[in-house]
Amino acid sequence: QTLFVRLLIFGDASMINNFIKHIKIIIFLLIIAFTTACSSSYRDPSTTQLVVIVLPKEPSSVETYAAKELAYHLEKLTGAKALLRREEAGAQGRAWHFFLGDTQKAHEWGVAVQDIAPNQSTIEVRERQVVIAGGDGKGDPLELSTHAGTLLGIYEFLDKEWGVRWLWPGKLGEILPEQKQILLTPKRWQYTPPFSQAKLHRYDRVEGWNDPEAAAQFRQNEKVWLRRQRFYVTENYSYGHSFKHYWQRFSQTHPRFFNLLPEGRRSPSSLFEKGNPQRVSLNVSFPALHQQIIDDWQARRSETYPWINAVENDAPGQCTCEECLLWDSLTPLKIPGEVITPMVSDIVSLERARAAYFQWDPHWYRFLGSLSDRYARFYLGLLELGKTIDPNAKVVGEAYANRREPPVQTILNEDVVIRIVPALMFPWTEKKQKAFFHQWKGWRASGATLVLRPNYLLDGHTFPIFYAHHLAKVFNFAKQRDMRATDFDSLTGQWATQGANLYTLARLHAKKAPKLETILQEYASAFGPAKRTIREYLSLWEKASDGVSQADYASDWLHFLQPATALFSASVMEKAEKLLDRAALQTRDDSTAAQRVSFLRTGLNHAKHCLAVEQAYRGAFSSGSWDAFEKLKSELDAFRQEHETTGFANLGYLNYLEGYTWKREAAGQ
Repeated sequence: QTLFVRLLIFGDASMINNFIKHIKIIIFLLIIAFTTACSSSYRDPSTTQLVVIVLPKEPSSVETYAAKELAYHLEKLTGAKALLRREEAGAQGRAWHFFLGDTQKAHEWGVAVQDIAPNQSTIEVRERQVVIAGGDGKGDPLELSTHAGTLLGIYEFLDKEWGVRWLWPGKLGEILPEQKQILLTPKRWQYTPPFSQAKLHRYDRVEGWNDPEAAAQFRQNEKVWLRRQRFYVTENYSYGHSFKHYWQRFSQTHPRFFNLLPEGRRSPSSLFEKGNPQRVSLNVSFPALHQQIIDDWQARRSETYPWINAVENDAPGQCTCEECLLWDSLTPLKIPGEVITPMVSDIVSLERARAAYFQWDPHWYRFLGSLSDRYARFYLGLLELGKTIDPNAKVVGEAYANRREPPVQTILNEDVVIRIVPALMFPWTEKKQKAFFHQWKGWRASGATLVLRPNYLLDGHTFPIFYAHHLAKVFNFAKQRDMRATDFDSLTGQWATQGANLYTLARLHAKKAPKLETILQEYASAFGPAKRTIREYLSLWEKASDGVSQADYASDWLHFLQPATALFSASVMEKAEKLLDRAALQTRDDSTAAQRVSFLRTGLNHAKHCLAVEQAYRGAFSSGSWDAFEKLKSELDAFRQEHETTGFANLGYLNYLEGYTWKREAAGQ
């Protein structure tokens, strides 16, 4: 005040105007600061609580878990610690309110929660209020068989509104873009899953883990990741091999249920899986067998498994009885592409098959040709019987082994569900992919309902094979041609080396899936300043993987370790290490990105340990000394024990595979 009076007395007009101008600027800045503080005050948990999550009076387990997930992500995104309330508690001033599940607010807004289909959801935003309600069921919300529309709606909301991503299980894989304030545009939309089932089987095995708690946490993190990626089961299409116990049940009383081998005996073949009775194939043309399958279906059908399971045992069809042969198409197949196992010959000859059998040829049945028409008629016969009991009956079969190719003469219908098992395994050659396209189009033309049921995720042991580009091509081909559901075997959990493949697969399941390059950029962007280097790292493994021909790879997924030393040369491993060195330098000022680079390095170092052990294992056979193998295997075990809490790999899966490869007894040890 004194300064202002002195200006009036002694100052000229310009001095007074300049003083007033500065006063206006100060007032303006104070107003902005006050407004900003008010609008973002909910970010400070130490002040008033301005984010409220509202549940029904008696929330279900799905609604309760959905609230916890939303609260967790809101706090990570905005800093606001949400208050969880039951609906009867009333509103909380000017707070943002999120109403989850079957609330009265949802009904007031015209959302008929009881009419929402399973796993679907309605999401609506109004002024400082959000309603998310879905078709929910009872049970564990992390079990994919539990309908969880409200929970899936939460993840859809976080994805679409704020770009939340989950690259791999655990906190390090979470991408949570900071939100300075909650700004949402009023709108309403429905989330409808694109398939009847989106399923990726987890692989649970305790053996191979040092710490049971680390194994349990790994399994839990994977279950959470699968839900966040919106995997689900609306209708169950996961039907396994149905007749594994038939030999034990019926071999004495009903021997005609089973395949007739060339020497006239009905039994498991000693040439296939050493005569394992769970791998015996059936006499699928036999009417009494059909009736037994229907009787079993009536006795065991449930809400989870309502359909007739006609999925043959894990074996090629081998029945040579006259009735089965009459059901076959005699047209030799001209399969475009490359078949990785000699299941079907382009020469169809019973005489050739018998001759090969008596010469102890393990693939003698290939001369029977494709048995797809035989099995298609089997499915139709079961369906006819089933519909006399339930007009809505369906039959589930599988296109696999020597019944993989589409039928030539038999027309099916949509009540026959065919689980397509592609002959696609590493390496992903163009010929194999063309063979799959032919397979899918042919079964689609037969009129059947199709499910994608591949095995190609089993490949790779713990090594950084990269096939995301092929995966996207094959997946999108099927998706655009009436794919009803997916059932992937299996989630092997090699996150630090094969994580980009798994993330790609998850994103492809989205209703509006991004393009492949967008998906890979999402993955690489998580590494901040090193995103370009990590994209180069992925390209290195893409080039290395695509450089492998079928001739280079005389192995299978169970024994991937054996060719790995040739596939992953010292040169390519060195290039990968240099790229991660560069990425580490680029992220030295970004602790989260640096931890993610370290995560990839753990995977690479682990792969190098496995290569060293495999080389020593081979060397032991030639030298007769197992000292080097024992030493390097101990170092590998110590490495796994040190890093198992990071979730870099599913050690149980690796323990299973290594039981097929590192066999000391093979050398008499």
